[in-house]
Amino acid sequence: MPAHVHASGVDGPASRGKVTVDTAFAGAMYAMVPAASVGLRVRPQDVTALTAVSREIRDGTRRRPRRRAFAGR
Repeated sequence: MPAHVHASGVDGPASRGKVTVDTAFAGAMYAMVPAASVGLRVRPQDVTALTAVSREIRDGTRRRPRRRAFAGR
C-alpha cells in the first residue's frame, strides 16, 4: 500500500488546547499527535481521555482540509 505524508504542522483543535497535527495517507487518512501534547500518556488509565481527544482532533481536521507543504517531499 503506497503511503505518504499529506500535511505536516497543521493546527488542530482540541478541548485540551491547540495541537499541531501531522496527517498521512496509508490506505486511509491518519492524524497524528504526541499524547503528551494533549497532556496525556499512552497508558490504561488515559484510554477514555485519549479516545475523546482523538475524536475531537479527527473531526476538527476533517473540517479543516488545509494543506501545508512538507519539506521532505
